Amino acid sequence: MDLQKIKDIAQELEQEQALSLIEAASASQSEDTLKIAVTGNFNAGKTTLINAIAGKELREVSGISVDDELPLRLSFEKMPEQEGFECFDVYDPVWNEEEVIFYDLKFEDIFQAGTFKPVMYDMDMVFYLVSALQVFTAEDMYALEQLKRYKIKIILTKLDAVDEESKDSVIKFVDDMCNKLGLDSALVIEKGNNEEIGKHLRGLLPSFGEIEQMRQQRADGFAREAVSLLKKGVERKLDAEEQLPAEEAAPEEDYLSKSLRLRNRILESGIQKSSNFALPDSKQRELERLIYHPGRKKQFNSDWENGMIQSTVERFLGECFEEVQSDLIDSMKRDYRSSAGSVGLEYSSEVNREIEEIAGKRPVYVDVTTAPEMQQSNGKTTKKVAIAAAVVTGAMIVPIPAWAGIAIALGTTATAVGSISNDIEKEKAKIKQAIAAYCDLVLSHFTFSMKEYMNSSYNQLANIVGKQYEESQKQAVNKENEEKVNAQKEHLTSLLEELDQM
Repeated sequence: MDLQKIKDIAQELEQEQALSLIEAASASQSEDTLKIAVTGNFNAGKTTLINAIAGKELREVSGISVDDELPLRLSFEKMPEQEGFECFDVYDPVWNEEEVIFYDLKFEDIFQAGTFKPVMYDMDMVFYLVSALQVFTAEDMYALEQLKRYKIKIILTKLDAVDEESKDSVIKFVDDMCNKLGLDSALVIEKGNNEEIGKHLRGLLPSFGEIEQMRQQRADGFAREAVSLLKKGVERKLDAEEQLPAEEAAPEEDYLSKSLRLRNRILESGIQKSSNFALPDSKQRELERLIYHPGRKKQFNSDWENGMIQSTVERFLGECFEEVQSDLIDSMKRDYRSSAGSVGLEYSSEVNREIEEIAGKRPVYVDVTTAPEMQQSNGKTTKKVAIAAAVVTGAMIVPIPAWAGIAIALGTTATAVGSISNDIEKEKAKIKQAIAAYCDLVLSHFTFSMKEYMNSSYNQLANIVGKQYEESQKQAVNKENEEKVNAQKEHLTSLLEELDQM
C-alpha cells in the first residue's frame, strides 16, 4: 500500500487515529531487534517472568498495583535510555545472540482510548501471561481481541498454586481457549531453574523469516485498518454534506445541534430504563424450583444434567424475555412520540414499525464456557467459576453458563452423586447450593444482556429519530450552498475511490 498517500488523506481529514496507524505501519517495517511485549492481567506474574529471564531480581514482585510505576525494558547489551521506561541492560550471551528486547507492560501501558499507545508500534510479538488462579477473565478476552494483529504466545503461570486434582482441568481449559482463539497451546511456566525457563521461552521465538513475515503482516494490518477508518470518515463527511442546511434558510438554532440533543434525550431515556432494570428475587427462586424438582425425580442423573437443565433455563428465560420485550416496545413508542413532538417533528407510523423491528428480535442462547478458578482466601482454597466472554455480532445474545462448571467446582456432577445412590439424600443440600449458584449466574448474565438489549434498541431509535429530524430540515438547503456541497461531495467521492483501490 502507498503509506504516504494514505497519510496525506489522513492529514486532510484530520484523522489522528489513522495517522497513528500509518505511523505504526511504518515503524513495523524499520526495526532490526525483535521486541516482545510481556503483558497480562494484574498479578499474572509478568515481573516474576522478567526477573527469571534476567537471572536476577530487577524489580520486586508485588501483589499491589503501583500507579506511577514506569514500564520496564530489559535488553542484553548496552543501549541508550528510553524515555518513559525503567531500563535494564543485563549482559547475557545466549539472549544477546537472539537480538531480543523485552518490555514488561501493564494494560494501561498498552491501551489508551480504545487504541494502542505508541510503544506498541514497535512490538513484534506478545508473551501474554494467564494466571492459573484467574483463567481468561473478561479483561483477558478484551486484551487478546485487541492484540490479535500480533503474534501471541500464551504463557500459563502460577500453576504450582493450584491443587493437584485441578491442574489438569485448568491446563485443558486454557488449551481449549487457545484453540478457540486460533493460538498455539500455552507454555506452562512453573517455579524452577531460570536457565530452564529461558530455554523454554527461546523456543517460542520466531525465525528471521517468520519475523519479517510477521512485521509485514502487521504493517499491512495497520494500513488496512487506517484505510477502513478513513473510508468511514469520508462516508460520514459525505453524509454530513448531504444534510447541511442552506445558510439563510437555517433555523434560528443549528439543526444538527438540535438533532444531537434529540438523540441524547432518547439515549438518556434508554440509559435510565436499562439502569433501573432488575428481575425480582422471586424469579431466581422460581428457576431454582424448576431445575431442582425434575432433577430430584430423575435422581439428578446425567439426562437431567445434560439436557433438562439447558432446556428448562431457555424456556424460563424466553418467558422473562417476552415480558421485557413487550414493555420495551411500549416504552420506546412513548419516548418517540414525546421526543418527536418536542421538536415539531411529524409523527411517523413507519418509525413505529421500525421500533417493533428493532426490539422485536428473538433471543439467541449461547453457551458460555466455564472452568475452575482457584483463589486463596484466609489460607483456604476456594473455587469460583471464570466465564469466558462469547461475542456474537448482529443478534440478541443471551449467554447461558454451562452447568458443568459449577457442578464440577462443587462436586455435584452425576458421576460424583451417582444416578442411583443410597446417599442421594445427603447430597441434596450440596445440589441445592450448586443450583442456587448456577441460577444466580444465569440471571446475572440475563440481566446484563437485557440492559445491553435496551441500550442497543434505544441507540438505534435515537439514530432513526435523529435522521428523521435531519431529513425534515434538508429543505432548508439553498442553491448557493448546493454548489459548495456538491463540489465537496465530488472531492470526498474521489478520495473514497482512491481508498477503495488501496
